[in-house]
Amino acid sequence: MIEVDELLLLRLGLLGLLLMFVVIVAVSMSGAVRIGAISRPRQERRRPSLQVLSPGESGLAPGTSFELAGLMTIGRDAGNSIVITDPSVSASHAEIRNVRGKWVVTDLRSTNGTLVGSRPVDGRGATLRPGDTVSIGAVVMRFHA
Repeated sequence: MIEVDELLLLRLGLLGLLLMFVVIVAVSMSGAVRIGAISRPRQERRRPSLQVLSPGESGLAPGTSFELAGLMTIGRDAGNSIVITDPSVSASHAEIRNVRGKWVVTDLRSTNGTLVGSRPVDGRGATLRPGDTVSIGAVVMRFHA
């Protein structure tokens, strides 16, 4: 027969195991909650882009978007970063580059010019702001940052 002291020790041991189990579950759940808070889906940050508003005779669909990165050239020639096959666009028409966190478009002595809004762009360039329209010949695009 089991003595009372042994039975008490078994009960206390079982109670200790149960308490350890509850603590482990609580710690695991609190870790899961913290991990869930950290790994919430972030809103993806869109890259700067030019989106076609009026394609002229380029064959581009309105809404076509060109993501911007570093220095990009725009023109009719296939060697450009952004190729626009509209007859009003010069072979090497313009360039757009990131200068200290700001996007600057520069006309490359094109025949039909480059506009930001209604302002002509020269060789010194024009800094773009979100929502600005950029006209490359007859093709009009909107700048998104």
